[in-house]
Amino acid sequence: MKFNFGSLKRTATGVFACAALALPAGAGSGVSAQKNPHKDHQKTERRDLRQQQRYERRTVGTSRSLRREHKAERRDLKAHQKAEKRVYKQTRRSSARPGYHSNNGRRMYRTNRPVWARARRR
Repeated sequence: MKFNFGSLKRTATGVFACAALALPAGAGSGVSAQKNPHKDHQKTERRDLRQQQRYERRTVGTSRSLRREHKAERRDLKAHQKAEKRVYKQTRRSSARPGYHSNNGRRMYRTNRPVWARARRR
């Protein structure tokens, strides 16, 4: 097969076109992290706690009381993040799951019923 300047130009143009199309696809991979903003916040909180505890172990040493204290801190952070997640879910529930509505704290599926048989909303 002969290579001439025209085929080289077509090959180079194809490579650059593919690269140009691949750039937005690579940039879009970070979109899922932006969908849930409190998740990044929680990751940062956990990372900071781990770094702080590592630093304390290096400087103070490992004693029974320090281990207990660190365990309590981890437990408190876990409870705090669980409560944070609960509040986050409750504040965006109406738009996130349109097929459901609250029924005194219980979840109930809303079915397509005739108008005369529908319960009124309270």
